[in-house]
Amino acid sequence: MAEALGAPPVTRHVPYKVAKVVAFALECVGHVFGLRKPPMITRYSVWLMGRRCFFSAEKARRELNWQPTVTYEQGIPMTVQWFLETERGVGDGADMIASRGPAPVEGRVSRGMRDAGERIPAHAGRRSGQGQAR
Repeated sequence: MAEALGAPPVTRHVPYKVAKVVAFALECVGHVFGLRKPPMITRYSVWLMGRRCFFSAEKARRELNWQPTVTYEQGIPMTVQWFLETERGVGDGADMIASRGPAPVEGRVSRGMRDAGERIPAHAGRRSGQGQAR
């Protein structure tokens, strides 16, 4: 991620318990002084950064015959670029989607379903009332 951002790699380490205590102290300072801006480090952010989280695509490969179309080496820089452009309001990421080929008309579908000619309606999976004008 650092490489994709053009930043130097992270080389320092802060013990989890130390980071959590510092975050708690910063939260307390914010509450005591009534600061509207949240602290730079919170207990929640420490929890997010301190946990190990891995997801396997093995079940999707096995049961759906799914194959990735983007490697991690390609996906991380693409994601960083999308995030930075979205944060600046430059784009909505459509240019990156367009560079990967045509998107399905009605919704997202896997390559296997696209080849079979099936489509998932754009409203599939939404709860009642979501995404509808009121």
